[in-house]
Amino acid sequence: MDLYYQEPFGNEQEGRSQFVSSDVQDVVESLVPDFMEIFGGSDEVCEFEPVGPEDEEHAKQATDYINFIWEHDNNGYQIKHDIIKTSLLQKNGILKVSWDGTPRHRMETLENINSLHFAELMADDTVEVVEHTEKQVDDMQMMQFAPDGVVHDAKIKYTTEMGRVLLQAVPPEDFLISRRSADIETARMCAHKMQKTQSDLLEMGFDEELVRRLASGGDDEDFDEERQSRFNDEEYIGESETSDMSSREIWLYDVYLKVDYDGDGISEYRQILLGGDDYTILENNPADFNPFVDFPCIKMPFKYFGRSMADLTVDIQKVKSVIQRQMLDNMYLINNARAGISNKVDLDDWLSNRPGQAVRVDTDGADVQGHFGQIGTVPIGQQAMGNIEYFDKLRETRTGVMRMDQGITSNAIHDTAAGVNQMMNQAAKRKLLIARNFADGFKIANKKILRLVINHQDRERTIRLRNQWVPIRPDSWNADMDVTIKVGLGYGTKESQMAANRFMIDLMQKIVEVQGGIQGPLLKGDNIFYILKRTAADLGYHNPDQLFSDPMAEENQPPQKDDPTDAIMQYQMMESQAKLALQEREFASKMQLEYEKFQADVMLKRMDAAVKRGATADEIQEERQQAANEMQLEREKFMADMALQREKMAADIALERQKIAGDLAVKQEAARLKGVNIQAEFTEINQ
Repeated sequence: MDLYYQEPFGNEQEGRSQFVSSDVQDVVESLVPDFMEIFGGSDEVCEFEPVGPEDEEHAKQATDYINFIWEHDNNGYQIKHDIIKTSLLQKNGILKVSWDGTPRHRMETLENINSLHFAELMADDTVEVVEHTEKQVDDMQMMQFAPDGVVHDAKIKYTTEMGRVLLQAVPPEDFLISRRSADIETARMCAHKMQKTQSDLLEMGFDEELVRRLASGGDDEDFDEERQSRFNDEEYIGESETSDMSSREIWLYDVYLKVDYDGDGISEYRQILLGGDDYTILENNPADFNPFVDFPCIKMPFKYFGRSMADLTVDIQKVKSVIQRQMLDNMYLINNARAGISNKVDLDDWLSNRPGQAVRVDTDGADVQGHFGQIGTVPIGQQAMGNIEYFDKLRETRTGVMRMDQGITSNAIHDTAAGVNQMMNQAAKRKLLIARNFADGFKIANKKILRLVINHQDRERTIRLRNQWVPIRPDSWNADMDVTIKVGLGYGTKESQMAANRFMIDLMQKIVEVQGGIQGPLLKGDNIFYILKRTAADLGYHNPDQLFSDPMAEENQPPQKDDPTDAIMQYQMMESQAKLALQEREFASKMQLEYEKFQADVMLKRMDAAVKRGATADEIQEERQQAANEMQLEREKFMADMALQREKMAADIALERQKIAGDLAVKQEAARLKGVNIQAEFTEINQ
């Protein structure tokens, strides 16, 4: 990290060059855009492909939903950027895939709502009334809105308990793993340490008294070497005392441990939450799996920690820094050469090295040159530049980051086209290997996301996908369904991908001409739609479905030939449905009128009775509450009657459909036997 920030080595000398080369930074920053173009250039992080026809619909929903989780429920771009850059710089990028079941709260202030609306809010389990004020209403216009003469002002807290998948990029200094682990999946212990405020822990549901007792006095974690390097340009003055205990910072350790907890001789995953400097156990629960995913830059066999681009470049940066320091010092000495002078030369004039400065010499002779002479310094610029060029080529060989990628060098015109292409291909293969390491990490991450939503999301969620609102219910999916995951992995640059797409489009055009259309056997409409959709995505269009229509969609299927029997049936069915819908509207209007009349009668009778017997204010309030309860019961009865009426209407429509179908079947058979053209009957009905 220090080399990335070009921090001094610690062996600098005053008055000498302190230049630090930027090789680590150059290599990392050259590779990040390439990998972000591969993994962050599209909203589609993964694609689930069904193996059998029974998985077709589930695979499509899983693809859309998990992409939605990456890009909408979480900041997918930032997470992918942090993981990739951390891997290139610090060996391994770490992603944590967890289920966040913390309730979400939203405050809202309502004014002048009637008693019926307020009663509905009180009956809602997700609503908590924080503040409430009743106001009497004398205005006749307001009395129409509030028949009981009361309106309410309320401050309400809505609580949503539906959880979400939480994706976090974990800093390497905050990730712990058991020693000599081969990988995360087989490690006996993995943990994520994080700083939480006391308020955060209380919102997570921990006991208040337990949280207050957690120790938070140590600063050892804050002085971790990696943490200090990350925040080297930010001054740290230690934990400041604060009277606001809710802001007190406490270290929380989320530990996943393989242990035989139930004594059956088999190790299972346990999630153990530890808090404070004394590692107090806050929770100990069974866990489905290890939530961490590794994104190695360069994998090492049988070892968790791999190698990074910084590891391959650190010695080159140090050597180049020394060479460039020596070269700069050499230039300084040549331009400000040392000299030998006699005691006749004025020392103050000699040390004052200003342009045009005269130097006084105490002599009567004409030859003053004899009183001083320069001590020569051999220039080393040419040799130093040759060494720097050597180490630049060595860096290219190690990392695959070519200067050709960043523009044409002065020597490029002398290289043959074949040589340049060969070097570029070798560099692309090295990048592709790193990209495949990252792709494997995304594959594991998306499988874990799928398992999380299946195991924890037990409610239907409606989200907007492909410009349509789609209900998602993952708990009906099979976590082990036959699917494979494809990650957006391209080879080469966008230009090479576009060239490949153009080649495929030209080839498809020739195939269409040969086979005389898009009905097969080699090429069909859905094949052309796929390549067009992919081309639009490479061009940067985030929603290609708005540009091209899927030929397999129902609305794009060719119209079926008109069947007179179907037309007659549709005509009669429309007429029957229109009559039943009219009856339903009349019934609904009648019920609504009766309900409003009942509301007014109940409130008027109770208020009139209360006034006649001289009721107190409390008794009048009780009468209002009873009237509101009666109105709520009547409203529920009204809604039940409406539901019953709709069911009756639906049954009538189904019965009518069967009757019409039967009649038409009889007519069609009779027409066939008698040779009567049923088209004439259809024409007569329309007339």
